[in-house]
Amino acid sequence: MIAPGSFPVTSAECIVNIKLLQAMTRCGQFEIDLVSKAINWQNYPSDSMESLNIRIKSHTIIVADNKLNLKTRLEHIKCFLLFGTVYNGAHWAAKAFPCIKSLVKKNRYDYILTKNESSFLLGYYFKRHHGIKWIATWHDPFPRILYPDAYIRYWNLKPGFSDSKCIRIIREYTDNNVFPNERLRDHLLKTFDIPLSRTTVIPHVVLDGHYSQRKK
Repeated sequence: MIAPGSFPVTSAECIVNIKLLQAMTRCGQFEIDLVSKAINWQNYPSDSMESLNIRIKSHTIIVADNKLNLKTRLEHIKCFLLFGTVYNGAHWAAKAFPCIKSLVKKNRYDYILTKNESSFLLGYYFKRHHGIKWIATWHDPFPRILYPDAYIRYWNLKPGFSDSKCIRIIREYTDNNVFPNERLRDHLLKTFDIPLSRTTVIPHVVLDGHYSQRKK
């Protein structure tokens, strides 16, 4: 499971993915190696995996810098050389690549599960070069050009080489695409052009004790 936004828990995306890991732990039928992201200049407290009741085989945190500087520019160039395309934030994939390569060499995986943008290119690479089945998860529109019109006008985005390449990768290489709801799935399928049989709708996990029902 390549989930940059999972641990440490610093965002809504992290909460969603941590709950999924908790559910998979409860199920007891999964053996998981997790690779996640930490930002080297961010200081945000987080509970431990044990206190979150998550049991996994291994966990590696890849530290990255999200600021625009010479180092991150070079990492974006490395990303393009590795994967044949690049976009904002994709440099984390280049940093995580040696770790994922080592894990793939040591283990016979049934699936690689990627969670959103930063992990996308890693799922593609190891599906293309190692034949490992790839499940891509989308909590938001991707690439960004596929955001609804109001957001596109705000960002002044125009279709480019990277957008076309990413869409082609999704169309040709994903074994399954997971969405939290039908509305996002239907919106992206207009462009992805993949059959419904390669999609799954799984709402965000809600576990006992994580909510309370208001009484009238």
